[in-house]
Formats: sequence, structure tokens, C-alpha cells
Amino acid sequence: MKLNQLLSNLHSKNYKAFSLFLFLTLILWFIIQMTKTYALKSQIGVEIKNIPKYIIIDSLNSSFDVTVESNGLKMWQYNISDKKYSIDYSEVKKDTLKLIIKSEDIKDYIVDRFGLKNDQIQINQDVFNLSYKRKASKYVPVKSDFEIDFAPGYNSLSTVVIEPDSILVSGAKSALDEISEIKTDKVKLKQVNKNVNKTVDLLSPSEQIALERKQVDLSLEVEKFSENSIFVDLQIKNKPDSLELNIFPEKAKLFFLVSLQDYDKVSKMDFRVVCDYEKRFQENGIMIPEIEKYPDNILEPKLNINKVDYLIRKANE
Repeated sequence: MKLNQLLSNLHSKNYKAFSLFLFLTLILWFIIQMTKTYALKSQIGVEIKNIPKYIIIDSLNSSFDVTVESNGLKMWQYNISDKKYSIDYSEVKKDTLKLIIKSEDIKDYIVDRFGLKNDQIQINQDVFNLSYKRKASKYVPVKSDFEIDFAPGYNSLSTVVIEPDSILVSGAKSALDEISEIKTDKVKLKQVNKNVNKTVDLLSPSEQIALERKQVDLSLEVEKFSENSIFVDLQIKNKPDSLELNIFPEKAKLFFLVSLQDYDKVSKMDFRVVCDYEKRFQENGIMIPEIEKYPDNILEPKLNINKVDYLIRKANE
């Protein structure tokens, strides 16, 4: 019993000593590694802030290739840190069509941020140029993508009103030249029985194009409609003066939809239904009646007949 206990105590002491030795060894190895000099290649991103709305910069994700040499501790801190050089647009040196970022400014940023020395930093390029240009702008019409299904007995005489019906767009001239309109998001309405007033989003054709506004208002007047009908005289056109025609029927019934407020305002004088002699079907002796004129306050005009029989005789008979 005493022998087993003695061995157990000895094993426990050896294990603790070994663990302490291993821990101290790791600490020493880590210190040695942190004091060694390392070279690390990385990229420093360039961020330009507060860019005016009238300016387009070709690339906002530019970066410098940088090589840094220092001890392991500095390199570890440098490697895990976010490396982005930010500068206000007003502070950037400008050439005719270029923004100029100097490597010396990047070095100063690294020195201040990471506590490195200037001679520990290598940048292959002296300057970095970013092309920029002023935006062009123009007004283009807004086109709605509007799909509507009216409830039974309802309809509209008007078209969708867009407010505003055109907007100012800006961007690179080459991109603007390809834009002739700005579309709205698709609108689908069903069983509509009252006036429509809706705000919809505009669809930007490109990330390079800026819209002066993101939404427009759509409106549409909706009215109660009813079917009405009226008899109208059939007229012949393009008939030679030397001929007389007898037609059957001489009148046609015309059906249409009209709003309730205009129901009694429609007369047969508002319509013109004609048969064109030059378009007659001689073999069958028929002509096709066409609605040539109808008032603006009706919808879906249609005739109760689709052909007219005719008989030709000379004018002096």
C-alpha cells in the first residue's frame, strides 16, 4: 500500500514539473519569435471620403502594395489590423483628370497607426492615380409598368398620371446616352373600383446612374360604367359617282361602355360608321362596316353586324 502511494506521489510531482517546463519553453519560444525580424507583403486600401455628388471616380477600391519589415510582435499587430488609408476629397491633390495619392502619405499613415519606422516600409510606386470626371445630367421621362384589372362595372377613360412625369438623372455621359426613360417598379392591381393613388419605386438602370428621387406618384381616375347602345346610319365612301348602291342593312346598332355621368350625353351624331367601296368583296357582294369616329367619353365601341350586303346599279337607272 505504501509502495503504490509512493509511486503515485512521484508521478504527480514529475507531471507538474514537466508541465511547468513545457509552459516556460513555450513562453521562451514565443518571446524569441516575437523578437525576430519578418517581412510581410500586404495591401493598404485607399478610401476617399465626402466625394461631391457631381464627381465620378472610376475606382473607389484602389490599394497600394506594401512590404513591411519589423519584429514579430509588430507584424502580428499589423497583420490583424484593418489597413485602410482614408482621406477627404478636399485634401486630395488633383491633376486635370486625376486624383493623386502619394506613397509618402501612405507611409506616414503606417508609421502613425502601427508605430513603425519609415525605413521599415517599402512601396514600389511613388504615386497612385485615380481617374475622375464630372457627372453629366439630363431629364428623362418616367414610364410606369402598370397592370390593372377593374371590378365589374368599373373602368377609366384616362391614362395613368405620373407625378413627376420626368426626372433628372446624372452620371457618366457615355452611360447617360444609353438611357431614354426610367421605369417604375411593376404595379399589379385587381378588382379596382375606386380612384388609384399609389407611390412606387423607380428602377435605376445602373449603379453608375444617380436619380434625383427614388419614387414617383401614380394616379388614375376610376368611374362606374354601364353599357349603352345606339342606332347609326351606315355611310359609303370611295363610291364612283356613276354608281348607286343599295345596302342592307342601312343602319347598325352600336354598343359601347359609358360612364354614368355621361350616359345621356351621347348621340348618334357623335359616331360615323362607314363601308369602303374600294375594299368591297365583289364575289360575295359584301362590304365590311368600320367605326371611323366615336366620342372620347366612351369605351369599347362595337357593332352588332360584321358585314353589309350591297347591290350596284347605274345612277341613271
